[in-house]
Amino acid sequence: MNFPMAFYDKSPKYSKNQLGSLHYGTAGFRTRAENLGHVAYRVGIIAALRSRVRNGQAIGVMITASHNPEDDNGIKIVDPMGEMLEGAWETYATDMVNTPDASLEQFLQRDEPKKLYTPEISVDCANGVGALVLKKMIHFLQELQSSSSPNKKSLKINLFNDLVFVKDVLNNECGADFVKVQQKIPIMKKKDGSSLHVIPNARYASVDGDADRIIYYYVDDSGIFHLLDGDRIAILVAGYLKELIKKTGINIQVGLVQTAYANGSSTKYAIEKLNIPVAWTLTGVKHLHHKAKEFDIGVYFEANGHGTVLFNSRTVEHLTKLLVDERNGLSEDQKANLKKLLVVRDVINETVGDAIADLLLVEAILYDSDWNIQQWLNLYDDLPNRQLKVSLQDCSVVKTEGADVKCIAPAGLQQKINSLVKNYPSGRAFIRPSGTENFVRIYAEADSQKNADSLAAEVAQAVHSLAGSVGDLYEHPL
Repeated sequence: MNFPMAFYDKSPKYSKNQLGSLHYGTAGFRTRAENLGHVAYRVGIIAALRSRVRNGQAIGVMITASHNPEDDNGIKIVDPMGEMLEGAWETYATDMVNTPDASLEQFLQRDEPKKLYTPEISVDCANGVGALVLKKMIHFLQELQSSSSPNKKSLKINLFNDLVFVKDVLNNECGADFVKVQQKIPIMKKKDGSSLHVIPNARYASVDGDADRIIYYYVDDSGIFHLLDGDRIAILVAGYLKELIKKTGINIQVGLVQTAYANGSSTKYAIEKLNIPVAWTLTGVKHLHHKAKEFDIGVYFEANGHGTVLFNSRTVEHLTKLLVDERNGLSEDQKANLKKLLVVRDVINETVGDAIADLLLVEAILYDSDWNIQQWLNLYDDLPNRQLKVSLQDCSVVKTEGADVKCIAPAGLQQKINSLVKNYPSGRAFIRPSGTENFVRIYAEADSQKNADSLAAEVAQAVHSLAGSVGDLYEHPL
């Protein structure tokens, strides 16, 4: 972007330190204050370049320790309406801050960052009815593009496992549940029987047989599989809506509804980073759906990818009236973002579970945010977890309350679980009796997979001792 190097101060006080690389995330650059000297100076350059690209609009730079001690500091860039940087610029900022001094002048002659979002996704249809609807939608998108935006790229959707009328293939080694449970790529069959090859870093999604669940995933350059489940979809959607509402200047509340099976890192991110209230309910979308109605905008997804977003009817009425009111006092940018918020609502199917509508919602958010799937994954790190089953003589002896996270019978079991959890960093564990069979499910998470496995096994031992188990100590659920 041809930054004029005559303005660049090459004095040693702004020289890059040698303490390793920094990454620009939601909180900007975060590290100890004494290591931010060259970072703060280069962020100033980034803000100036960003302002030039935005035709001279004001760009903010915020230095803040947030809720941390003063030596744990951070610096981030804020766009004209108070919004976060585009994804491509986050990458540009990361690259600039980590560029050696000797290469900085060459770096600053680079062109404006390229878009990170690519409008293409491959969808595993689980050989179910979703394939029929997706084929119609693909045809509609193609017609829409040719008639209204022939020079723009429409979302390209590639389908596989779409053998709807073939026997014995529905959800067989494919589909959202298979990918979630097995933590691996499904079989990838085309109609002619040939197999697709996995493209590194490309976006993939799986719906289930009746297309009410959706899971995202990709494989990185090293061949490692990465899953983005319902927890991550919920965080993506809730964060985007919160940011969009902020740009409108309107006071409405976004809330997130989860079950106890939601990964603890997603809950922490929602509360601490997004400043969004989180409510917990019993497992089952009927419970989440009713709880979500209590918010102006309620977001819920189970980890299995089943969920949606609900707009309170009073909220919709208020937003619609505000948009047409000529005396609403909103700026042009605020009006534009209000229109966008209502358009986003039109994309959403507020009926429980519509994987195809959820697919379009996620793609719209990634497009508007200019994020690739890696940036989405990097919002937070999942805590490792383990689930086990313990068979009981009589499952009715186990009673729980508080969204299934507190065991009130048999006596002493919850106290034992509490004492075990205290031994593990980031530890959390609960038990939940089956509603149909004589066993309890155990969920445990901790700071490492080893600790999560150990905590789960110890909780299983406590259940075995206090609740009258039968057979093996525990088994891994399928």
